[in-house]
Amino acid sequence: MAFHIKSPETDGLARRAAALKKVGLTEAVHTALTHELEREQGKPSLPGRSGRAVLPRSARHGPSGQR
Repeated sequence: MAFHIKSPETDGLARRAAALKKVGLTEAVHTALTHELEREQGKPSLPGRSGRAVLPRSARHGPSGQR
């Protein structure tokens, strides 16, 4: 099955990844897409996110960081 990358920038990225890994273009693209899907699937869904910001200790407990 043929796959054509029309973007010169994307083609360059695929070729750089293949060269770094010393693999063919198909394997480089396959690996990159597999990793991206795994990364995305590991994220909590938007409704499942708490919406709370993570603040540094000093912001939560004052300048000294103590409660």
